[in-house]
Amino acid sequence: MTNEENGIEFEKITPEVYKFENVGDGITGVLLEKLENIGANNSRMYALETKTHGFCKIWGSTILDDRMSYIKVGDIVRVTYKGQEKNSKNQDVNLYEVEKGKKKFVEMSPEEVKKKAEKLDLTNTEFVEPTEEEKISG
Repeated sequence: MTNEENGIEFEKITPEVYKFENVGDGITGVLLEKLENIGANNSRMYALETKTHGFCKIWGSTILDDRMSYIKVGDIVRVTYKGQEKNSKNQDVNLYEVEKGKKKFVEMSPEEVKKKAEKLDLTNTEFVEPTEEEKISG
């Protein structure tokens, strides 16, 4: 729903939580924010803007939080659910593949990132693993 005030069009923002349900499920978008201490378990969440899901958030996990530590706000990111495996304590853990797009929006205001994300065609974006330097700088 949109409305206009003083020549500015406004769109209501109602982000949903994206849920990975099946192996291969994935989401691609621009990382808008990293949130911490969310909910009863003080978990992390990641806010994204995507073409297919609009504004959405994904819950963190030990593995996902580790992978997302190499992604910076403004980066294009693709997160894919890879299934579960047992850890050393015989507990099921969710596995994720996190890829960073080569295009970056550096030194842009949140408004500029939003404008770029709206126009962004992610279908032809090439994804790469973070470099060692990027891993160290966070």
